[in-house]
Amino acid sequence: MIKEEFYNVERNEQETTIVIDYADRVVIIYTSRYSVYNKLSVPDDKDYVGKKVTSGTWRIAFNDKRVARVFSKGLMIGNIK
Repeated sequence: MIKEEFYNVERNEQETTIVIDYADRVVIIYTSRYSVYNKLSVPDDKDYVGKKVTSGTWRIAFNDKRVARVFSKGLMIGNIK
């Protein structure tokens, strides 16, 4: 797998959105934060600026072990400066 370069999104423009879909039993995550992007493995969908990745979207089933990581405080908040 080729490691893609991540676009440097301005800190005040970085975001993470989590949608819980109880009907389909999935958690949908969109993020432009590199720290979150890096910890969730390969996304289902990527957005680009030129050839650099700016964000990713994941659809994670409720029974997937990554769901616990999604709701960890350290992952979502990270190091506050």
